[in-house]
Amino acid sequence: FTPETGMSIGLDQEPGLSTRIRPGMRAVGLEVDNSNGICDRIQPGDRVDVIMSSKVSRFSTQGGNQAVGAKGQIHDMSKSSKILIQNIEVISMDRDKKKKIGQPGRRTRVNLMVTPAQAEKLAVVADASKTGVLRLVLRNPGDTEDTKTRGQVFSDLVLKDNRPFQIINTVKGNQVFPQKYYDN
Repeated sequence: FTPETGMSIGLDQEPGLSTRIRPGMRAVGLEVDNSNGICDRIQPGDRVDVIMSSKVSRFSTQGGNQAVGAKGQIHDMSKSSKILIQNIEVISMDRDKKKKIGQPGRRTRVNLMVTPAQAEKLAVVADASKTGVLRLVLRNPGDTEDTKTRGQVFSDLVLKDNRPFQIINTVKGNQVFPQKYYDN
């Protein structure tokens, strides 16, 4: 037994999943989207990031009433994605062999080694958003640093004009109106 490798086993025994989990860690199983085929390239021992893509919206009620059954309006519906956890070790993969690589709807079951806190985060996201999609992003083995991102919102990527601009305030009487003026 070592802290790095977990429980040792005899040479004549086939290791089970639990023997590959390091002390203090947990194995969590996820169903991930494999429509881009990357999961067919991932092997046990590889390290991945887990990204969640889902529809998000805001719900507002008149007067801020938050009681159960309060009437309100859903607005600002958009797709968004965010890296949930990074640099996670893959323990095992269970691929859907009935569908071809890259075929839409192809799912892969993956077991990841995570901390208890990461397991809770993945469980709540996977359970709360059945309409969302979890994707794995394969990492270079030498890339161990976490990257801070703010996530992405679909409407920000395709609808907002990203040209450089300046804001110039126009004053009418005692009112100020900020206006965008785009650079050429």
